[in-house]
Amino acid sequence: MITSPVVSNSHTVTASAICQVRAKDAPIETAKFMGHGVCDNIAKSVSLSLSTSSADIIERETLGLLKQIKNPPQDFRDQVLCQALKKFA
Repeated sequence: MITSPVVSNSHTVTASAICQVRAKDAPIETAKFMGHGVCDNIAKSVSLSLSTSSADIIERETLGLLKQIKNPPQDFRDQVLCQALKKFA
């Protein structure tokens, strides 16, 4: 089921990317197989003007957040992407 974007003046939507990135002094290969080793935690977020289920909009905003981190892709160890809706009274 595809839903159209919903615009509302009493809501704000925040898309967040929370990432673990290899620390500057950490070795490239981790000591534990499939482990993430020593990491720096980085969080970025962006406010959207509307709530959406559009994959294109979510992809564009998510890639924009990941580009802000400016680390090579091989240094990413864990990523969490979330979308939060905040309602104003």
